[in-house]
Amino acid sequence: MLLVQYFSAIEAYLSDRLIRLVLDDPKSMSALVRGNKEWAAEKISVVELASNADAFRDWVHTRLRELMYHNFVKIDQYYRGALGSTIFPDESTKKVLMEFVPVRHDCVHRYGRDHDGQQRTISRADLDKLGGALENMVVHLEELFVRRGTDG
Repeated sequence: MLLVQYFSAIEAYLSDRLIRLVLDDPKSMSALVRGNKEWAAEKISVVELASNADAFRDWVHTRLRELMYHNFVKIDQYYRGALGSTIFPDESTKKVLMEFVPVRHDCVHRYGRDHDGQQRTISRADLDKLGGALENMVVHLEELFVRRGTDG
């Protein structure tokens, strides 16, 4: 249960930070959209643009709200586009986080059992390891936001 809550907290953080960045900074929004291959073929109707001055902004906001923020690889690409940097402070942190993604999946979607039906066990040491990696990610991102605020 705690492991899932750790993921819920980081998902909310990653979502809030990315959405705020993109909605508050037109350059970040533009960079995100231009670099996003998934959105390349998307269209906004001329009628919508004519009737809503914020149609493009609203479209981007909707797409960002629809993302699964526990998909760290995908979210990393969004941050790279909008912020110009990875969400991972180092390979070690990335490895730990990626190790726990399938555990989260099993806890949420398989009642805590792995693909073979074996019960997952999560120790206090596992939670500490995950918590430390999540904290490293947040510290890293906050440092990027601080630098960004003072540099640009």
